[in-house]
Amino acid sequence: MARINFRMIRASYLLSKKVYNKKITPAKAAERLHDEFKMKESSAYEFYYALRHMLRGERLPKLLSCSATDFFLQSIYEDFGSVYYNNAINSVRKGIEYQVKKGTGVYTALKKVLKSHADKFKAQHVYYYPDEISDSQKIYEGAKTTVTVNIYERDHDARTKCLESQGCTCSVCGFNFEQAYGLMGIDFIHTHHITPPSEIDKNYIPDPAKDLVPLCPNCHAMIHRKSPPYTIEQLRAKLRRKVK
Repeated sequence: MARINFRMIRASYLLSKKVYNKKITPAKAAERLHDEFKMKESSAYEFYYALRHMLRGERLPKLLSCSATDFFLQSIYEDFGSVYYNNAINSVRKGIEYQVKKGTGVYTALKKVLKSHADKFKAQHVYYYPDEISDSQKIYEGAKTTVTVNIYERDHDARTKCLESQGCTCSVCGFNFEQAYGLMGIDFIHTHHITPPSEIDKNYIPDPAKDLVPLCPNCHAMIHRKSPPYTIEQLRAKLRRKVK
């Protein structure tokens, strides 16, 4: 069997995307890759499953090469957008962490590929969260205002650990984006600091599983309608599920 090169990686991605979009079957894609490149069917299926897991943000069942990982991540960003790009980055990260724990290697080169994409995502993706704006700041009608959150709350690892522990359902209203919007809603949710950062001792290291909670954008905005913010319980008590 021929060694997998860039042309094979590109063809594998394009056919895997067709399989994902249900335009061809996995068997047909594997057959085409074998006929054109003499690729093993097992390798063809690995590429398809890699794409599917990446788009869902699930741990990769088997890590791809550095060149394949880089191409898949970049192509997902271009073809599917930033939400799926973030899912794919998480998928690769989970796969590396799993393999390292198993003791199969350290994956230094693959980690560099992942870091380059994670850095790209963080640089391009801006969060607009209703935190950290002082009441003393003047806001003029029609002015362009950027609202940011504290660094810890935006930290990717903290967010990931919070959602792994508590899931992606809003802690106040119970809204789940995946249930409402399907695949495009996977892993979409805001995270909120239970204790305002200003009240946290600088020597205290927050626990993402306990100090952060998932909130939908509406509830995240409402919880900051006063300072200090409402508690989760207070906001739940104010929620009117049915307007008459």
